[in-house]
Amino acid sequence: MRDRAYGRPDLHQSKPQGADHAVDVPPVDGPGDSGESGNSGGVGDWRSAVGEWARAVETQYRVHPWVLEYRLTAPPATPNELLWLEMLLRVLATTPLNSSEKLSSALMLGNLVRSVTKLEIDVSASDSPEALEEYGSLLFRLLDPEEYREVLGVFSDPTLTVMEAEGAELQFVLERFLDGVAVLIANRS
Repeated sequence: MRDRAYGRPDLHQSKPQGADHAVDVPPVDGPGDSGESGNSGGVGDWRSAVGEWARAVETQYRVHPWVLEYRLTAPPATPNELLWLEMLLRVLATTPLNSSEKLSSALMLGNLVRSVTKLEIDVSASDSPEALEEYGSLLFRLLDPEEYREVLGVFSDPTLTVMEAEGAELQFVLERFLDGVAVLIANRS
């Protein structure tokens, strides 16, 4: 039963005939299923706990990358989605954020983790300094420097680097997200 519930579904069954929405597929194993604690919340540093949550979700997406191909059509509704949401809301319950801010932050973070992980997986084969240099050269051949001066400026900057380590892009995005939530929390305190 578990293999059927969590394995990759037959793509012919991914959208019921006549349905105008995608099937609600369990996105990842729940925190208990993956060996991750999911952090019970309420204790310790909220920022570290949110970071642990995000990395645990990222790990599950890397274990089940096919899930990232399904488009999101509704708020979290499956048991695993709701369990992951519960774990994150427990952490955010230790903050002075109101319910709307907690839910919006949780949904935003879930989408950030999903989209950044998908991007990293999709471009991993061509994510190297050489590929970045080749792409920059292509842009300089194709783009008008007057019309695209900022794009070309970024790609001509010698300090521009590729985040080659797995999860590096997510770590950057996660830190910026957490910085924003920290400001919101500071304004509530």
